[in-house]
Amino acid sequence: MYNIDKLYNNSNKSFIWLMRQAGRYLPEYREKRKEVGNFLDLCYNPEFAAEVTLQPISRFNFDAAIIFSDILVILDALDQEVEFVPGKGPVIKANLSKLLNLTDENVREKITEKLNPVYEAIKITRKNLSREKSLIGFTGAYWTLLAYLIEGSGSKTFHKAKIFTYDNQEEEQKIRHILCLAISTHLKNQIKSGCDIIKIFDSWAGILTNEQIKDLVIKPYKNILDSIKAEPAKKICFPRGIKENYHEFCKLNFDIYALDYTENINIAENLYKNYGKITQGNLDPAILQLNNLEKLGEEISRILTATKNIPHIFNLGHGIMPETPIKNVEFMLEKVRSFA
Repeated sequence: MYNIDKLYNNSNKSFIWLMRQAGRYLPEYREKRKEVGNFLDLCYNPEFAAEVTLQPISRFNFDAAIIFSDILVILDALDQEVEFVPGKGPVIKANLSKLLNLTDENVREKITEKLNPVYEAIKITRKNLSREKSLIGFTGAYWTLLAYLIEGSGSKTFHKAKIFTYDNQEEEQKIRHILCLAISTHLKNQIKSGCDIIKIFDSWAGILTNEQIKDLVIKPYKNILDSIKAEPAKKICFPRGIKENYHEFCKLNFDIYALDYTENINIAENLYKNYGKITQGNLDPAILQLNNLEKLGEEISRILTATKNIPHIFNLGHGIMPETPIKNVEFMLEKVRSFA
């Protein structure tokens, strides 16, 4: 039985893993990183990806491993030029004409063939991961992938991408079909390779208006979730920052709602009792960096107290920061696992 199943039958009240738990805050990751090339090379190296996926399990004994990869591998697989520039982050040189000329068969083939190293990493990880531990696969959601594709890099506003959705509606609909198919294919392949949980990240949903959230977030999520509803894996959704739109979002067919750190943890009970959604989150990653461990403990207790009567996955409200002290993670784990 995977740990996630224990959460569902209420025999594990302290289920915990962290977003970006395999990565730069770990000294063993930084040491391993010196041996390999650029970031995408790491994602496409099955042995490396599997090894670093397992590092936080070996050190902290988390309840789930999340495969080491990136949301932008989908764009890379669809012949959009993706590069991770040190000090700047991802840079994407879009070729929309090439993208728009892809058939459904082309999309499935490109995702399956180009991202085969990711699936091999999942198989290696599953083989070396305790059978009781869950393995999480993931992807970016439609809006977040579109935002990077059109903007060409990270942004706080993604103005260029938002303007594109208004001025190029026919083109946007075609891209939507292609990206949603690519996302669904990638998720199915990850489940087939050994993931018992998948997560769909919409990191930039919160910059949209309510109407845009309904069109660019909720509708594509429904498309993707409906296409994978028969797959034997729990589905986590992270429509970051959609605020009151969670009422509409939670009508969709998924299992776990990831709360970002700006949301009120008190909605967790409502999501479980009214929509049947287990929640995950929502500790601020900045809080996990505090020198003041007493304050960190208070924040952890606040979340645990608010969710003590319902199943809940303890996690951060976004990815762990590279500067996070190991001792703070150890303190957090002890606090969560000893909570009564």
